Amino acid sequence: MKRDWRAVERRLARRLKGKRSALSGAAGGSDIETPWCAVELKVRRALPRWLTSALERAGREAGGQRLTLVILHVWGQRHDDDVVMTKLKHFEEWYGPLEGVTDDGSY
Repeated sequence: MKRDWRAVERRLARRLKGKRSALSGAAGGSDIETPWCAVELKVRRALPRWLTSALERAGREAGGQRLTLVILHVWGQRHDDDVVMTKLKHFEEWYGPLEGVTDDGSY
């Protein structure tokens, strides 16, 4: 069975209580829209081992008491441009239930 990235977008949009943008990518929009965030989703078969190791190490150090973050920095660039990553489950545990789209589909 061929993997369908659109199905991944739909599941994640439901979890974030947002809407999947049918015309994203070439149209210049985000893959998922919510009132509080714009999501550009990248689906891969696997993440680089160094990245998953960094998330695991940060998780051990956080010990369930602090938010697990991995910050990616490019030498010579401003820290304002660093990329901040966490696991979605840790984000939800830290910030609580996500708010967004109502049952009728409006924001």
